[in-house]
Amino acid sequence: MIRINLLPFRAARKKENIRRQVFIFVSLFVLIALALFYYNMILNGKISRLQAKVDGTRTELNQTMKAAKEVDRIQKQIATLEKKMEIIAQLEQNRTAPVEFVEEMSRLIVADKMWLTLLKEESESVKMAGFALDNKTVAVFMRRLEQSLLFASVDLQKIEQDTEHGVNLKRFDIQCRKAGEKK
Repeated sequence: MIRINLLPFRAARKKENIRRQVFIFVSLFVLIALALFYYNMILNGKISRLQAKVDGTRTELNQTMKAAKEVDRIQKQIATLEKKMEIIAQLEQNRTAPVEFVEEMSRLIVADKMWLTLLKEESESVKMAGFALDNKTVAVFMRRLEQSLLFASVDLQKIEQDTEHGVNLKRFDIQCRKAGEKK
């Protein structure tokens, strides 16, 4: 019988299987490396696009912040100008108030029978002092003050007899609370 030595064939077959397994392993390793490289490039592309978007958004934010600061500055200027306009309007309104007050007071005085020596205006009240020929003149003057729209209340502080240049006169002090003001 003929014997065939199959050992070298089996050894060659084993070598061939090992080569094939090594080739498959190396091929898989190269294929995985290529897939990872491709995935890395895709992620880098996404990162660069997102970074560009973030940079654009930051630039837009900086521009918006500059515009917001400019708007705030303009609003502050407008507020300042409005305050100045209010002050000017108040000054314009108050400019004629003393003249009108003195004119009204001259209308309320009993002519040729009395005169004021003191007229002191404060924030809530007006103090007056003067001379009159008699008590009736002081009473008429106080009635006129009460009827005036300038005053809410009129109080006679004191009235006393006094002699000026040999004439008997009545010295009086009156305090009035301004209308529209509260104590």
